[in-house]
This record gives sequence, C-alpha cells and structure tokens, in this order.
Amino acid sequence: AGNYILILGWICPFMYLGTTMASILNGLGKTVTTFLQNLCGLTIRIVFIWFCIPHLGMTGYLLGLLASQLTVAFLSLFSLSRTVHFAFHIKSALLLPVRFLLIAVLLLQALDRIWNSFTFLPSDFFLLFVRGLIFTGCYGLLTFYFIRE
Repeated sequence: AGNYILILGWICPFMYLGTTMASILNGLGKTVTTFLQNLCGLTIRIVFIWFCIPHLGMTGYLLGLLASQLTVAFLSLFSLSRTVHFAFHIKSALLLPVRFLLIAVLLLQALDRIWNSFTFLPSDFFLLFVRGLIFTGCYGLLTFYFIRE
C-alpha cells in the first residue's frame, strides 16, 4: 500500500494543476485545445493499461495515471502561456518553498534525535501528532516570514 500511496501523492498536485489549467483554457474559449490535451492524456493511460498492467499490475496503472496527469498539466500550462502572458518566478514559486521544506525536515530530524533520548515517551500516535505540528508550524512560519518580504 505504501508504494501506491507514494505514487498517488505525486499524482494529486498534477491532477489539480491540470484541472485548473483546463478550466482556465475552457473559460478562454480554447475547448478544442483542452479536448486534444485530454485525448492525449487518455491515450497515454490506454497505452499504460495495454503494456504495463500485465507486467506491473496496479503499479503500472498508477504510473500511467501519473504520466497522463503530468502530460496534461504541462500541455495546459504551455497552451495557457501561449494564450495569456504571465510571469513565472522560479525563485518565489519553487526554490523558496523547497528550501523551507528542507529546513523543516532537518529541524524535525534534529528534534527526533532529542525526542528518542527520552524513555518515558507516550504512544506513537502522540509522537506522530507532535511531529506533524512541528513540521507544519516550521514550514508555515518560514513561508509566511520570507514570502512577505
């Protein structure tokens, strides 16, 4: 189940991005473009179903779904960038959040080492809850502080 959840975790952002971009393109009157992009994505899924499911099973289907969503999302972004000119700042859109994510993970690793030195710890669920709060708080504070500037 862990492998499936990992692949599904990668699918979700591109599914949301593709749906949003397709909606924007439909609103701009580019319905034929959206149709062709979705047709391309469905063709990729069918190819993965035909060739990968017999060898990889459910993992093959999920990889096909991921490839399909990636293709549709990037085709939609490409079509939208040709229709509406917008600026994409890689530093503020990708590099800063990734840096904040890495800082939050490193802080969480350091706190785990401290946390593991205690012997009177409560249940694993409590540990998971505390780690989630620390990670979310650290990432949120870093993002709020630096994006605001």
